[in-house]
Amino acid sequence: MTAIASSMNLARAILSTLLLALPVWVAAEQANTLTGQVLAVGSSFGNLETDIPIDKLSIELGESFSVSCNGRTVTAVSSGDYADVHSGEWLGIENGSGNLQLAISFGDASAGLGCNTGDTVTITF
Repeated sequence: MTAIASSMNLARAILSTLLLALPVWVAAEQANTLTGQVLAVGSSFGNLETDIPIDKLSIELGESFSVSCNGRTVTAVSSGDYADVHSGEWLGIENGSGNLQLAISFGDASAGLGCNTGDTVTITF
């Protein structure tokens, strides 16, 4: 491993440690934009559990919004149930904690968005 690669790995480790020291939900709010963090990735379908309170996403059920993470962007639908979307479609649903969960109907959201625990997600609506 080169000295530059080693330094970059050290910088990433320090940044990850600092991010974990922040409060659970530090969201930057702008007009129609919410930024939060992925708290967990579901083991079965790779659903992304975020720290973004669902009540901050001021759109109606059935409306679309954009999700960005690690340079990738997808369009999801605000949904009350997985059955509300077709197989392969992205959806945003309220999880048991009242936060936004991102999923793909019959797919792996983590792999689809290239997003893992600790990553930043940006929601635009």
